[in-house]
Amino acid sequence: MGNNPISGIELLGLDLIELRTGIMPPTTETSISPVLTYSSKYNGVTVKIVVKQGTFSKLQEIGIAANSAAAKVFPTMSIKTGKWLKTNTRFKVEGGQMTTQLGQGKGIEIFNENIVHFAKVK
Repeated sequence: MGNNPISGIELLGLDLIELRTGIMPPTTETSISPVLTYSSKYNGVTVKIVVKQGTFSKLQEIGIAANSAAAKVFPTMSIKTGKWLKTNTRFKVEGGQMTTQLGQGKGIEIFNENIVHFAKVK
């Protein structure tokens, strides 16, 4: 996966209300994935989102590795457990790709502030 397995173009599932507003609402499951085939397996609309350069570096600064595979990719990232939704993002390797869970606080704020463009894929 290299040093930065996250690209500036992300794919995820959204419902139509979220698509119209252009802002991702905070939920306990608001997650993004760089892999279209992985994202497409979820119900809902799949959207391609382009974010400003440096967005994922900011998300990694407040990130926690959610599993051992993510900790291998990000060896300096915390592996703490417990309450994280308001203060951190979580990085998790699943299905052969890195999912970024944005949470309900700083992570989703950083992401929303850096959205440049989005378009429906499916």
